[in-house]
Parts: sequence; C-alpha cells; structure tokens
Amino acid sequence: MPSNKTMLTGGHFQDAEGNVLASGYLKMVLSSDGGISGVGMICAGITITINLDANGSVIAGQYVWGNDVITPVNSYYTVTGYTAAGQPAWGPNLQQVISGATFDVGTWVPNTAISWTPPATLQGPAGPTGAQGPQGIAGPAGSAGTNGTNGTNGTNGTNGTNGTNGAVLTATLTMTAAQIYAADSTYVPILAGIAATRIFPIALLGVVGSGTGYTTLQVLLNCHSANYATINYSSNDVQTFTPLASAAITSTYDLTDQAWVLYMGGTKSLTPTASITWTLLYVLA
Repeated sequence: MPSNKTMLTGGHFQDAEGNVLASGYLKMVLSSDGGISGVGMICAGITITINLDANGSVIAGQYVWGNDVITPVNSYYTVTGYTAAGQPAWGPNLQQVISGATFDVGTWVPNTAISWTPPATLQGPAGPTGAQGPQGIAGPAGSAGTNGTNGTNGTNGTNGTNGTNGAVLTATLTMTAAQIYAADSTYVPILAGIAATRIFPIALLGVVGSGTGYTTLQVLLNCHSANYATINYSSNDVQTFTPLASAAITSTYDLTDQAWVLYMGGTKSLTPTASITWTLLYVLA
C-alpha cells in the first residue's frame, strides 16, 4: 500500500525575547534524492516552503514526506526558519519528519535524528565529511571539524604583506568652496602621522569639481614647518600638478611621526562654488 505524505503542525517559532515569527516561513531541503514504494522518485533539488501563521506555527494543510518512508534510509531535511521580512532566524538545522497523519515540528530537537540506521562499514568515514547527515553535526566530532577551519586564521600571517611599505599609497581630501573659504590662512590635515614611520610624498594632484572655479587660490603641501609642493589655481584651471620639492631630513625637518597638511592661501575670486579634491601619492619608510 503506497505511503501518504504527513501534514506538519505546531512549532510556535520565536526569538530569544519571545517575539514569534509571525507570518514567517520555513525552508526545507531534502538531503538526497530518494524513492517511496508505490509512489515514485522524490527530488531533493527542490526547496519546500512551509508558511507560518501569526503565532509562528505551521499553517494547516502543508505536507511533506516522512523520512522513514524514503529509501535509501537516513535521509533528513535541512530546515531554516525566516521572519516575514526574510531574515534567517532559526537554523539551518538538520531535522527529520516521521510519517503519519500529522507531525508536530515543535517536537524537533535541533540537529538530532529521530529515525537512523547507521551503516556499520560507512559510519566512520562519513563522520568527517558530514555528508551522511545529522550524525556528524549532532555529535561533537562534527562541530570539532568546523574548529579545524579556525586554522585558516593562520592566513593572518599575510599581514606580513604590510612590509610592502614601498608600495605607492594614496590619501584624499575633498573640501567644498565654503570649507575652503573658512580655512583661508590655516592648515588642513590631508594625512595623519604614523608612529615611528616616515611618510614620503611622491606627488600632489588637485582636481576642481563642477561649478565656478578659482582664479587666485594657492595651496601649499607642508610637513613639520617645511613646504614641499605648491598648487596654484588661476584662470579657472580644472587641474594642476606640481612636482614635490626636496628638503633635508634633519632634526628640524624629520618626517617621523609627522602629519602632512595643506595650507590654504591667496584670494578666492569669482565667488567659486566648486569643490576641490586633493590626492597625495606617498610611500612609507
């Protein structure tokens, strides 16, 4: 006599504060393809959606096949509970449904098998892969396997790539016309100092945004009381590039721990509205 599907009931899913998964849903995926005597083949590649009511319980009239009538044995469902907004809230957990008129999902114990026949010759090797199902995940051996992935923390050793201080880095500062006006005759930081490290600029680039530009604005690149580059905006230049000057690294002008700043000077005429973005190219030593 062919088997019948089982209607799911109950659940009353809720969060740790007691807020039920009102109008949420469950997603159930069968562990592997199987067959049911007198029925046919059951496809595992199709995800089943089980809708929940206002109390977080299964709405009546929703059916699935019990795992105990599916061959081969030891099948299970991967079940994930979601809020009405689609936020994962429960699982994913490996669960089984036992055939009958109804099955109360509120009796589930996460990742615990209900009907299981461990193959004597395959039980050992199946555990590490977890492919054999709830056994590996429910037992401490399965969870310990995920701890092994913590060994990938060793990749933090790639922090050693920070040794590529010779790589060209960039620092960017964007100011509106109002901010530039307000900063007249002051120093504005573009790159903070780094402890026990010298910052060596390579080039400074200033790009004017859309809007009314500048005719007599001068911007100086300064570090530790020394000027290293000048950008002059005249005739509404869109973009101006000036190579950096050099200065002896003495106790007076040592770049160690020092920030790099832009000095705003000159007359900003034509009532400019354009912003300016400065990009500083530099290396560390």
